[in-house]
Amino acid sequence: MSKPRNAPRQRKPDDNLDRLDEWEPTSVRMLYRCHESIKGPWYFSSAPTKHEPGPGGRWELADPQGTCHTGTEAAAALWERFGPDYHDLGFVPQDAIERTSVTFVEPDTDIRVADLQGPTAPSLGVTSELATTSDYEMTRAWAEAIWQAGWNAVKAASRFAPEHSIVALFGPAGQTERAPGSHGNAGSSITLARQAGLLTGNDYRPPQRSMRLEPLPDDMS
Repeated sequence: MSKPRNAPRQRKPDDNLDRLDEWEPTSVRMLYRCHESIKGPWYFSSAPTKHEPGPGGRWELADPQGTCHTGTEAAAALWERFGPDYHDLGFVPQDAIERTSVTFVEPDTDIRVADLQGPTAPSLGVTSELATTSDYEMTRAWAEAIWQAGWNAVKAASRFAPEHSIVALFGPAGQTERAPGSHGNAGSSITLARQAGLLTGNDYRPPQRSMRLEPLPDDMS
């Protein structure tokens, strides 16, 4: 008997993911990376382990490999980073965005990107649940299977900016010694965040200043 229509349908990956469509953008393959300003853009994070717990990311590979998360638009990169804060708090603190840089990256042309939004994906078991499920063991299993099938990256729907896509680049974990492409500053993070709808005029919450209390003289106590 079939499961209820509203039951999850996403299954674990099969071993035929070499048949996925390759993403071939119609113009320059420009991606966007949102990262802390004190760090460079080319950092590949690994899936958490019992020795190094944490939430981690949706498409992270297991150590010694890792994943560098990017978006096809600056808005996608910003929403993927700040979407949880926006939905939890109702706003994103401007000072958090001020500490963030948005960098455009242009991966090397020999990087092959599996397209989970391509026409072949549904017949290979892909559903949109991969972009929204909280089952990160499931999504990381897909990332591992795609990596094992010979792909260098995966393109999928963005969870927090559904009109855009993310591209998760695979590579050795940590800060890369050789950047797998060129990169540069994409512009003011504040301006880009406003254009993406993450910031409005009422979003800024200035830090509270503590008032120093001087001891009162003895004759005033």
